[in-house]
Amino acid sequence: MKRRKTLGFTLIEILIVLVIVSIVAGTAVLGLQTNVKKHLESYATEFAQQLSFVREQAILLTQVLGVTFEQQRLIHLTLEAELKKKPSWKLVDALVFKSQPLPKDIEVLIKTPAFGETPEKNEDDDKETLKPALVFSTNGDMTPFTIFIGKRGQKPHVAIVGSSDGYIENKILE
Repeated sequence: MKRRKTLGFTLIEILIVLVIVSIVAGTAVLGLQTNVKKHLESYATEFAQQLSFVREQAILLTQVLGVTFEQQRLIHLTLEAELKKKPSWKLVDALVFKSQPLPKDIEVLIKTPAFGETPEKNEDDDKETLKPALVFSTNGDMTPFTIFIGKRGQKPHVAIVGSSDGYIENKILE
């Protein structure tokens, strides 16, 4: 009796391989989604720590400090008051307040009464001066705010909430 030599795979073998591949692919996709959420949560924590640092520096340096967002950058400002001149906001030169770029794949949306104001013209040098979205005073008070952080083009995953008394916390949105 001659045995027939078979070439190829049986239907059962192909189905088993397809099931294994789909399980592995599903696990990988879920892992990536979790990784993106953890990345957003990590960035939000870092962002909240930066804002807490600015608040602490305003108290320690006894200077009114501000933060604004322009062209995907976090910019630190200080309020300078000169005699017989209107107080104005200037960029902070200190290395610890270096302008921070926001990641390109992350979208940051801020909600506060002070945000959205257009830059004013400075009468002295005719240059635009920046106005802060958030202001941190020397006694620890700050502008109340909510900052939403999410992947660009998608709904936010994390909110950073700051109250006027200086309390800053992260909230996971579902």
